[in-house]
Amino acid sequence: MIVLFVSIPTSAKGIDECGRAFQEIPRPFAFGKYYGGPSGNLWAAGGYGTVSLTRPNRTVLTVELGTSASFNSILFAKDETVGYVVGTSGAIFSSVDLGQTWIRRNSGRNEELEAIDCTDKSTCWAVGRNGTVLSTINGGLDWDFFQIEDKPDLRSVSFANSKVGWIAGNKWTVLKTHDGGRTWEGIPHSRLRGSSKTDIRAIAFTTIKFFSDDLGCVAGDSRIICTSDGGETWSFTETDKSLYANKWLGFAADQAKLIAVGECAENDFVSFDRGKSWVRRSMNGPFGRAVSDTRLPAEVSGPTR
Repeated sequence: MIVLFVSIPTSAKGIDECGRAFQEIPRPFAFGKYYGGPSGNLWAAGGYGTVSLTRPNRTVLTVELGTSASFNSILFAKDETVGYVVGTSGAIFSSVDLGQTWIRRNSGRNEELEAIDCTDKSTCWAVGRNGTVLSTINGGLDWDFFQIEDKPDLRSVSFANSKVGWIAGNKWTVLKTHDGGRTWEGIPHSRLRGSSKTDIRAIAFTTIKFFSDDLGCVAGDSRIICTSDGGETWSFTETDKSLYANKWLGFAADQAKLIAVGECAENDFVSFDRGKSWVRRSMNGPFGRAVSDTRLPAEVSGPTR
């Protein structure tokens, strides 16, 4: 089914919540319900089958996809031509014309889908409740189903390349694949390094991002956990516990720093040492004072996908 969009010009009010305007985050980025394109467009997926586009001139277009599903994640290819949204009741829609029309795709599942990531316009993975993992290699025409043992709720997925990918979810779920998602292995909590480990298994991870085969971070509750050797060892950082109720939207990389992006701008954290330590965003400037001059490798120093 092809769904035409309904254009409803409005102001940008309602897109930016609690100071979260994304001006300082390098593009393109994909943070669950938000996608910031290189053109300056900001897409936001929402409830009742809606997708909103905020253009650089701050006008907003609301896209109605003709479904009662609520969308949890939106992603466009780098040129913003091909896009995907996923959400409740296994809902998946795709667009191949800059979001002007959307096509309902048959996922074959009813589980709520929480996140999607793609390595190109046609190859994507979606994850969700009850250990659900879906994959497509033909732009969403067909989806293969895989279920993680113990059926944890999966919240985030990130592929560094077409073979190496990661999934994060509740109950300290961090999984890695070396074969494009055909098999997945768990990362034991014993690999963590840090002073606070007692309740690690209770953490509900909500976002994961790998910038290369080696460098990646996962966050949940008030914790940020990063690796620079492909998951062999991890550094563990406890952030301000008062932020427990605030959601982590995702991670970005910009020059010499990694950025842990919070739902509210004042809850952003930045690392200058490849995720080993983090400082809270300074409200007197873009970010906190640098703790080192370490620069990221070339493959991760640019904007995130």
